[in-house]
Amino acid sequence: MRSPITTEEFAWDRPIIVIGAGRSGSTLLSNIIGAHPDVYNAGETDFLVNRLWGELFAGPKFVHMERRNGLIHRKRMQLAQSRGGESQPPPTPREQEKIRTELLDAVNAEEEVRISPVIGRCMAETLIPPPLRVKYWTFKEIWNGSKPFQQGWRRHDLAFPGAQYVHIVRHPIQYLCSFMSHTPLEPTKGRMLHWLDDWTKMNVLAHSRAELKGRYLAMRYESLVENPAAEIPGILGFLGLPEDNNCFEALSRRYNPRKRDVAPPIIPRIDIESVPGLVELAERYDYDLGIFWQESDQPPVP
Repeated sequence: MRSPITTEEFAWDRPIIVIGAGRSGSTLLSNIIGAHPDVYNAGETDFLVNRLWGELFAGPKFVHMERRNGLIHRKRMQLAQSRGGESQPPPTPREQEKIRTELLDAVNAEEEVRISPVIGRCMAETLIPPPLRVKYWTFKEIWNGSKPFQQGWRRHDLAFPGAQYVHIVRHPIQYLCSFMSHTPLEPTKGRMLHWLDDWTKMNVLAHSRAELKGRYLAMRYESLVENPAAEIPGILGFLGLPEDNNCFEALSRRYNPRKRDVAPPIIPRIDIESVPGLVELAERYDYDLGIFWQESDQPPVP
């Protein structure tokens, strides 16, 4: 067991964030990474950084108004000082309103940049007690981009400027079977197409992290479980971590197994191709969608 590290050694602003669609192996991946002795696994936070931000500004509103007004007044004074003793005609009411709007926009932007890392630090310090603290930490943010979770990544970018993102993708047919095994809803064709649309949107949003050069890694769930000897060292290398046997041992455990077996659904090709972006995304990850519309003895989906 390693000794707790100092506050200065704790890389709170560089978490490893596991992203992607739910029911795609995110818990497995989080536990593989979290099994490393240099990483603490905080689990799924359910967009805690977004919720903390929202709660902070939910009220009382007069507190935030007082803060912003004070900053706006200070900016006005700085602006007046920069002009020196120049005599200028007083601004019209419309000009005054325009100046206030511009100053308020500037104050809000500066405050967002100032406050976001404070929230990120609070989240890290709260979730990881000092006796359990090691240098790095990981958590997962799944379902982002689906209809119930339109969170985006802005809050994470501001709160954790050095975050690394590991995106795990699973074949849509296996995702759909796993998802259906955890829902009591009848898997009608309309619902399945809706769930596939969510799968597409979640993975497209996750892939948008690729714009963070050197801080985004995409991987297939199938490759991880079929060839861990190659995939796990690749993940650890991307994260700058040395290889450790604990990470391989984590692969042998079962995480959130299906509650019941679900047969692969048969959906007509024309319907599959009607889901925006699904075919293109499947091609990007080399997934064959033909299994959806193959001939079967099963009755047609209603």
